[in-house]
Amino acid sequence: MEIMEIWDLYNEQGQKTGDTWERSRAKDIPEGRYHIVCDVLIRHQDGDFLLMLRDPDKEIYPGCLEASAGGSALAGELPEEAARREMLEETGLTADKLELISTTRKPESRSVICAYLAVVNCEKDSIQLQQGETVGYQWVETAAFLRMIQQEPVLKLQYPRYKPYLDTLEDNQAPAAKRQESHTKFFPADDLRTSEIHLRLDRTCDAQPEKDWVPAYYFSICLPDGAKIGQCDLRIGHNDRLYIGGNIGYGIDEPYRGHHYAAKACELLLKQAQRHDLKYVIITCDPDNVASSRTCQLAGGQYLETAAVPEWHNMYDEGKRQVMVYRFDLTETPDSICIKVAETDEELCGRGYVHCTSWQEAYRGIVSDRYLDSMTVEATTARARQFPENTLVAKDKEKVVGFAVYGPSRDEDLMDAGEVIAIYVLSEYYHRKIGYRLMNEAFSRLGEYHAVFVWVPEKNERAIRFYHKYGFEFDGCKKQWNPGTPVSIVRMKKKRE
Repeated sequence: MEIMEIWDLYNEQGQKTGDTWERSRAKDIPEGRYHIVCDVLIRHQDGDFLLMLRDPDKEIYPGCLEASAGGSALAGELPEEAARREMLEETGLTADKLELISTTRKPESRSVICAYLAVVNCEKDSIQLQQGETVGYQWVETAAFLRMIQQEPVLKLQYPRYKPYLDTLEDNQAPAAKRQESHTKFFPADDLRTSEIHLRLDRTCDAQPEKDWVPAYYFSICLPDGAKIGQCDLRIGHNDRLYIGGNIGYGIDEPYRGHHYAAKACELLLKQAQRHDLKYVIITCDPDNVASSRTCQLAGGQYLETAAVPEWHNMYDEGKRQVMVYRFDLTETPDSICIKVAETDEELCGRGYVHCTSWQEAYRGIVSDRYLDSMTVEATTARARQFPENTLVAKDKEKVVGFAVYGPSRDEDLMDAGEVIAIYVLSEYYHRKIGYRLMNEAFSRLGEYHAVFVWVPEKNERAIRFYHKYGFEFDGCKKQWNPGTPVSIVRMKKKRE
């Protein structure tokens, strides 16, 4: 049974009249009477704004982006109480403080819209969608948000109520960019290397503010023996031109493609960007360049939008009309996570702990509770000690927080392929891109094989999304696995590019 929604009515002085009104009769609210509507603009502490994707079945603006959580205040609710309730219902988020941005009277809809700002500190993938209201969400950086809110259909309608706050952001954008452009101190780059590649600094260029050029590094991507296999560059700062062109550019010579060298070079450049106190880095690519898009994903980028190239940009003159925009958050220091081969008994014990704990975290609802509850760290550690070969561990200082096991194929129909046998990360580290880094290292160590495959429970949607992003596809093979109760598992394979 549908619950009837009742509103308080207010007069033109903003005082309650003592009357209430049913939502089903909203069109009949008398002239001079209003009900309260609350909107909440949600911004993360790192500066990004939350956009919600409206359900495609909604009668008004189906499938459009909106920049708020909101709705009508119920009878007995104060405006801020209603804003907090709507925010929790539509996103699952709470905020210590709501700041009132504006109050707008809308005589045509007999409503008064109270617009609030909420600054949150949450995991960015923790948003909870409300059935029938929203079907997706995305976080966008300030520059993109300021552009989108004046272009998207619903956002344009919301813009006037948020304008008093957004104007303060626009006023601060240009001075900040100019301060960054004038920063010309360059840092040593001798340590930008892995076991597979190193970046050889070729030259640096100072800022040229009159051309909107920021300080830049230019590198050759080299193998350990010094052979050059490509090039990359890093541009230090942020402005409108770089939002389209990106902070990082790269290219790998054709004979050396298929080894994820571009993604590994990008990870090294992110390390250099942190030395300049950049909070984030933008990389863009052509929407038709699947390989470059995959590079951005492998390096840990978050897709923001496909942006139009403005006519004043030099890329427009080159024939480019759109770019995919990826953001790389640098607020968490990747250097604190080390990927290495397991060499000590303490590291194998750590593998055992991650094995037991991550199974109990990730497989709940997939594998029987009875089996998961019977697992012990002692048993999984014993297995790690029994089969220590080809084990990679991810360590946060001295703590093992993830591991991967790889080797030659165990499947008779794919004897010429490599296999990633296991890859697990503790849930508290899900958002640190550790799974990608473990997979990068395992994939690299299986370089002699033309393809690599994994087996994954058919109901493990999170893992399947991860493998899809990395480039694995289902190959049609399926079988039963029996950890206490039968579980259907499917095989996914990735061929080298």
